[in-house]
Amino acid sequence: MSNASRSGRWLWIIIAVVVGILVGSALGLYVAYAMLPPEFVLRDGPPRILRGDPTHATSQYRDFYVTHVAKIYADLALTNPDVAWTEAQAELGITLGDATPLEALQMVRDAALVASNENKADSANGGNPDAGRFTLADEYNLKLLGDKLEASKDQQPVVPQDVINARNSFRLYGGLGLALLTIFLLGGLFFVLSLLAREPAETIITSNTSAASPPTSDSTSSGTSATYVKPARRDELMDVIEPSEPSGPEPFPTEPGNAPFGPVVVAAPVAAGAAAAAVVRPSSPMASETLIKEFHSNYRHGMERYDESFEINSPSGDLVGECGATIEYRFGLDVPARVMALTVWVFDKPDFQSTSRVLATPFALNTESIRRELATRGELVEAKTGTFEVVTTSLRVEVDVRSLALQPIEGIAGGYIDTVELDFRVYRRS
Repeated sequence: MSNASRSGRWLWIIIAVVVGILVGSALGLYVAYAMLPPEFVLRDGPPRILRGDPTHATSQYRDFYVTHVAKIYADLALTNPDVAWTEAQAELGITLGDATPLEALQMVRDAALVASNENKADSANGGNPDAGRFTLADEYNLKLLGDKLEASKDQQPVVPQDVINARNSFRLYGGLGLALLTIFLLGGLFFVLSLLAREPAETIITSNTSAASPPTSDSTSSGTSATYVKPARRDELMDVIEPSEPSGPEPFPTEPGNAPFGPVVVAAPVAAGAAAAAVVRPSSPMASETLIKEFHSNYRHGMERYDESFEINSPSGDLVGECGATIEYRFGLDVPARVMALTVWVFDKPDFQSTSRVLATPFALNTESIRRELATRGELVEAKTGTFEVVTTSLRVEVDVRSLALQPIEGIAGGYIDTVELDFRVYRRS
């Protein structure tokens, strides 16, 4: 894949993640504040988070709540002062760790001041002080509870053991849940990245050209048509190594570096539509390389899902990468599909990069629109028996194309792949 295409994918991934976070946060806030009832959201909320008026000019939710707690305390204190005090501390959040005694005292004093101001205003206007939101009894109850808090504000509150256990359990299981969620999200992220690294894209091409004559560049048939052009120049393709004539006592080069892609594998020419066995000289690693793995893969016409993947492990068992092959291009909508190109890919785990080569039939390479599209997937290799290589930062993979058979498409030779064997030899570079 080209750098521009890869950068574009990363940009869309970042945009999708940011938009997903923003939309999810907005939806969560809307549900919490607009749809869920307050008694559900604030069921176990501490009273100090309730709204209050710092100027004491108006009565707010916290004032009404504290006044209610003061009434309960005053009623119980007549018969059981200890139970009344325990209940009041719990309701104000002292024994639950939600508020300190000083914070609870301040809430009670604020509510008492609001009640006193309202009752004084009612009396000054000639009204009944007990007819408003607060009564004179409320003032007394708040004063009684405030005096009790004042006397014990310097004492350390005793938090029940069951409350401590519940909070510790919440921290433990909450932390575990957060860790599992983080692992799940990271796993999903790495899975997406691995899919992007492999680049197993497939494209379907349709054609309405007639089988009686090959398609031409000035075809006027309706619908989508494949355009036949002159064969691509050799410098546009990463071709397999051509057979060479032996000279002298050494029929084949034996030293690394004599060929542009490493050790040479000589193949007999292949006639379109017919299989040919490759004549292979045993491969040897180049300098500072070690052969660590070999794999074999077969593709035959009719395999609708061909997506080979092999793990590459070092001699010590560490995962250093993956390699494989997958269908890249299908021609038309026939079943089974006529496959014109396979992508051979190598994923380098230390470098976290993927390198691809596209093994394409002559028909695909000789069709300009198809060739241009395939060139965005990786460097192009003509489908013929022989050897090509895929090189990453730490790996070099030799791929032997063997037992290749091509079939014509609409009378044009070398159209789609009928059968092919791929041998992978993986070398560790140092």
